[in-house]
Amino acid sequence: MKISTPILFLFTLLFSQPDHKFHPDWSWNISSSSGFIYIQDVTLFGQTPDSGIEDGVVGFCPEGEDCDFVAAFYYGKCVGGSYFVDDHFLIPINFNDFITDGVEDYPSAGGTINLKIFDASAETVYHGIIDAQVFPLSQAFISDLNINGDGLIAGEPYACPEMGSPYFDAYAGGGNLDLCGKGDVNMSGTIDVLDIVIIANYIIGIQPPLPYLEYLADMNRDDDINVLDVMEIVLIILGQ
Repeated sequence: MKISTPILFLFTLLFSQPDHKFHPDWSWNISSSSGFIYIQDVTLFGQTPDSGIEDGVVGFCPEGEDCDFVAAFYYGKCVGGSYFVDDHFLIPINFNDFITDGVEDYPSAGGTINLKIFDASAETVYHGIIDAQVFPLSQAFISDLNINGDGLIAGEPYACPEMGSPYFDAYAGGGNLDLCGKGDVNMSGTIDVLDIVIIANYIIGIQPPLPYLEYLADMNRDDDINVLDVMEIVLIILGQ
């Protein structure tokens, strides 16, 4: 992996950016001072990321499509992001320009930016995949990036990385599947026989869906709630 910072003046791209809000609830303010991170030769679990289409700096994801998205963070604040388009990510980074409201806590020149990726098809966020130092009116270049989960710079606070969970937090520092609440279908904080009763009643059709029930009850993640899921919960209760 190599990171360099060739100068790249992208005035037209910078000043054509609208405000953005993205799945999974990442958003940022547009500053008059901006730099960029360019990532090429990137894989996600050995595969090319799912691409959006070119539309300004950030790109666009057609409705109903899965498009992978990288967001840039600075001390817990989202300061930019973009879809994977064609064969790369081009991520605008907004700086504190001392003029624009809402960017007071954004990076100054030379700030170190932490990147996260949203795997759209898996509806999962991977944190701390890499960091890069960025300057206004310049571009940090990253190549040969192989993403296989959270990166080495992921850390506390940890939260569930799967968007289907009620405990999902896209702004966490790292992901932990043990925090996703699987099995606790009534969200009581405890996995017990009441959860088994709810799932059993749901399977035979007398339990109306509870919020997040289909996610929390699908223990083996096969997109089907059945007796196999009940058996896994029984084993948890028995301490096995």
